[in-house]
Amino acid sequence: MAPHLTDDSWLRQVLYLVVTDRFANGDTGNDRLGKPGCFDPSSPSRFHGGDLVGIRDQIPYLVDLGMTTVWTTPLYAQVQLRDGSCGYHGYWADFTDPDEGALEPTIGTWDEVSSLTTALHQAGMRFVLDMVVNHSGRGARIVTQRPTWFHDEAACASSGNPIVECSLHGLPDFAQEQPVVADYLTGLSKRWVARVKPDGVRLDTAKHMPPSYLSRSFVPGVRAAGGQNPS
Repeated sequence: MAPHLTDDSWLRQVLYLVVTDRFANGDTGNDRLGKPGCFDPSSPSRFHGGDLVGIRDQIPYLVDLGMTTVWTTPLYAQVQLRDGSCGYHGYWADFTDPDEGALEPTIGTWDEVSSLTTALHQAGMRFVLDMVVNHSGRGARIVTQRPTWFHDEAACASSGNPIVECSLHGLPDFAQEQPVVADYLTGLSKRWVARVKPDGVRLDTAKHMPPSYLSRSFVPGVRAAGGQNPS
């Protein structure tokens, strides 16, 4: 990973957030590899076919725009079609225990992740990986496997800390204060960082998690996995 944010080289970066599925379709062969019913370019709430190959092909365009860093939406495999919607945006991960570390097949392969990061670096650009440990997608397998790993929606409002313990838009909310949950989430995050080798990480919905989890587990864990001093 790139130097800590106190390094002012990060302050000079111009970031481009790519919603991968909606950016560029570089490989039409993977369009229907996701969950059944989730590919429908006519629907605003389903996959449209954008992928990692498309991002790589558009690097010259991003350079011409003056971008220096690409930040993609999360790469996790997503849950099945639910209420007419699918996780084209990457934030409805189909987590499972044990963690599979699965990549969303409609956006590409692990070789294409590596090819993209290599191409970005060759162009003098950086890559930021978006990560989610606040919640899983609705219907994710882990919700059935480990129901006690999530906050009780019926009790969260009176818990004293609803911002942390109540769900975000009804998504299953992980209880990171439980050591087993913290270990699971940080463990899977470390494996993603070690495999993707991003220059930086963007953490989704940080204010909805216990600060103690972030400072004692997630941050030192992913920094160490990225080859940085965990402190």
